[in-house]
Amino acid sequence: MPFEKNEDSVILKLPSGATAEILYYGATIISWKSPSQSGLGDDVEERLFVSKKSALDGSKPIRGGIPVVFPIFGPPVKPEHSKLGQHGFARSSVWHWDDVVMDTDTGVSIRLRRFFL
Repeated sequence: MPFEKNEDSVILKLPSGATAEILYYGATIISWKSPSQSGLGDDVEERLFVSKKSALDGSKPIRGGIPVVFPIFGPPVKPEHSKLGQHGFARSSVWHWDDVVMDTDTGVSIRLRRFFL
């Protein structure tokens, strides 16, 4: 099985040892590990920065990783966006597991939804 569902995140896994962890809060990728460039042993290296100051409990957006930024980038400047936080609502929303889109030896793709259907 190339993915592992947890209470707060999902971890995607490849046979090469590479993994990516996606936090349901903000649908933010908080970890991407891949085999070391040396090719020696089974070592994997973290490739993403996530600040040690980040609260991973859903109390505020993650500092670092790869966030979903929608529908704006930066602080709201248009009147119709005035009630949105910086970078929009997507990175501060709780997303939910929906389905596996692709599951092969070369990759795995999943779908998260913001709302339950």
